[in-house]
Amino acid sequence: MKKLISAGVVALSLVGTGAFAQTASSVLVANLQEVIVTTDAGKDMNNKLTAIANAMKTELTPEGTAIDAEVTRLEQTPASQLQSDAFIKQRDALNVRAQNFELKKRKVSADLQATRQDALDKFQTALDPVVKSLMAEKNATVLLDSSMVTYAVPSVDVTSTLVAKMNATTKTIAVIRQSVPVQGEAPKAASQPATTTTGAPLPRQPGKK
Repeated sequence: MKKLISAGVVALSLVGTGAFAQTASSVLVANLQEVIVTTDAGKDMNNKLTAIANAMKTELTPEGTAIDAEVTRLEQTPASQLQSDAFIKQRDALNVRAQNFELKKRKVSADLQATRQDALDKFQTALDPVVKSLMAEKNATVLLDSSMVTYAVPSVDVTSTLVAKMNATTKTIAVIRQSVPVQGEAPKAASQPATTTTGAPLPRQPGKK
């Protein structure tokens, strides 16, 4: 999740141990990944994202299966028919269909990525006031993701407190399927041969590349 925490490096001029203690107490640490995974809102968000990803996969399956079946069928075409107009038309149509399907898969992947980012942005929006409230309570000026910290004493780790406060304020995240604008067009017919799932190209006319 991007932009959850903004960390900086501060050059300090310390005078005695009292100044160090005061500075150290203003820094808190939290495992932000754990916050996403264990909060009610995070679980709700992840469950909805999983459901959307599964729905996208289900949408793609019939076309992918049909293309594989057509590839298998054309691979079994006798050599004597490879020069026929009927075979050439079927092969080229399948190539276009396979290329369009590849574009569709790329769009679905981009849609899912955009959906995840939109959901994370909403999670962050819900988490921000919780973080600010906790920092005010602790009189802290910095909260660092624990993944950025080499070592911290347990007393400055507020992960469990952050999770509890988030659960008290937000239970769900609105996850809406996003649609990314389509870019580019499908390649022309027969520019790239359709292949089976094993990568074997369809047979072409003898003597042609």
